[in-house]
Amino acid sequence: MSTEWTNLQILECETPDGSFVTVIKQSNGNACQYVLGNGTPVSPNPDGTFRAPNTSDVLNVVGF
Repeated sequence: MSTEWTNLQILECETPDGSFVTVIKQSNGNACQYVLGNGTPVSPNPDGTFRAPNTSDVLNVVGF
């Protein structure tokens, strides 16, 4: 059985090299997750930034 995720918020984030990526906050009714626009999970940091997958790159929110 697949879990259906609902998009709750779309965040525009800047990468360390100055490019932009989309981070989407999703919920399945029980839990929340953050994913890139392509569905790759990202980790939220306590300061409101995100950590890019498989890197130490920080994604800074610039718009929502």
